[in-house]
Amino acid sequence: MNLNQFLTELSDLGVKLWTDGDQLRVRSPKGVLTQKQRDLLTLHKTELITLLRSSNMSASDIDLPLVRIEKHLDLPVSFGQQSMLFLNGLDRENPFYNVSFSMRIIGSLSVTALEQSINEIIRRHEHQHAEGEQR
Repeated sequence: MNLNQFLTELSDLGVKLWTDGDQLRVRSPKGVLTQKQRDLLTLHKTELITLLRSSNMSASDIDLPLVRIEKHLDLPVSFGQQSMLFLNGLDRENPFYNVSFSMRIIGSLSVTALEQSINEIIRRHEHQHAEGEQR
């Protein structure tokens, strides 16, 4: 197995690698890395640092793509969500948690690009979805 294959294998496991100065940094989900993989990281540390630097790779370059996780259980609402539901029940017309702001944009604004970026944020962050029903 070459180093690129090793990096791909680690990425598939959710392991993130990046350099910080002369250090190789590793972040992985708990219990994912095997002892063999840890040994390979130690053995090839210098080459991995060189490879990551030469290709300008960082942790974000080897992140896993966002994948929706199927849920098998209903999750309870958080304390913050309970508060919002309570306040909404008191007065449906009052925008308790709406926060407005204004900004000055210098230059041209592509409304299409702005809409696409907001829609992408909503698509990628499930908690932004307004689907389902109140229980």
